[in-house]
Amino acid sequence: MNQLSADYGVGDAVTVSWGAASLATHYNIYVDRKNADGTWESNYQVQFYATSPCTLKRFPAGTYRLRVQAANANTSPWTYANSAWQTFTVHEDMLTITYNANGGTVSPGSQLVSAESTYDLPTPTRSNAAFLGWHTNQGKEMVTNGTAMKSTYGHTLVAYWDTAGHSFTKSGSYQNTFRDVSSSAWYYSNVAAVYEYGLMDGVEGNIFKPNDQVSAAQAVTLAARLRKLYLTGNGTFSASSPWYQTYLDYALSQGILDRAPADMNAKLTRQEFAAILANALPEGALLEINNIPTGSIPDVYRSDTGIYELYRAGVLSGNDAQGTFRPNSPITRAEAATILVRMADPNSRLQFELA
Repeated sequence: MNQLSADYGVGDAVTVSWGAASLATHYNIYVDRKNADGTWESNYQVQFYATSPCTLKRFPAGTYRLRVQAANANTSPWTYANSAWQTFTVHEDMLTITYNANGGTVSPGSQLVSAESTYDLPTPTRSNAAFLGWHTNQGKEMVTNGTAMKSTYGHTLVAYWDTAGHSFTKSGSYQNTFRDVSSSAWYYSNVAAVYEYGLMDGVEGNIFKPNDQVSAAQAVTLAARLRKLYLTGNGTFSASSPWYQTYLDYALSQGILDRAPADMNAKLTRQEFAAILANALPEGALLEINNIPTGSIPDVYRSDTGIYELYRAGVLSGNDAQGTFRPNSPITRAEAATILVRMADPNSRLQFELA
């Protein structure tokens, strides 16, 4: 008999499988339940003439032991051989999420979680493919970190991939690199992540300047890095004069920009920054996970299609329950780091509804 998990939730189905035994004509499954005094209730559940794999009825919370019997009905009397007992515990208000990497690899492959809570998702890897997010096996809905449970039973999430792209991977190691980024700051984890992804670095060695406003040159640079990392897995660019020219040329050649900004040193508003970043990834890389009708964001014009795309993808969510964007406000480097992380990591995107 194949190895069972040591732990299940009451929402999980227990599946038993085994290899063929010599001379066996059929197989039986016996399950005992452990009593409060430590004794066993024999044959709590029995499955005669079972075939492998066999999914048993869901168990209430408790401890159980299970074995498979290989029987030979061609002898008189019948002969049989039993597998070793395997013991497992079923937990109240728990269920198992199984991750199907769909051609890739992922660790852990499954996770026992509380049925009443949200949970964080692992990031799978697959050579020469971009991870687009986890989706439910049945409903095909995308789920992200903090998504409410899609089922009261154990279920499988399937990784979706774009074989024309490359996943963003953390190649660097952030060791409190920037002395002006406090570990208690709301943006700390996002700054660390964009540094490790190779998307952002300091402006002066170990200075990040999180509250500085993003310039047009910086926005174009970030968009170019996103696109090149996604398409090739390599976000490096050759040096140029001025320093941003190599990024600008790439952005123009890739259609991220229709034309060069009039002033590359100009400080950008949130609207201007979002308009550039919305074109950074190829079409199809940002899957729609939120229903945001055009015209529903109170301070965003219908014509700002890029902003609506970022809301629908869970990259932007606004500043209140109505989704107010504040398009004319400045965009800081800390805020830009947060947006970049959500573009690079599908698990970090936000699922929401506008009030």
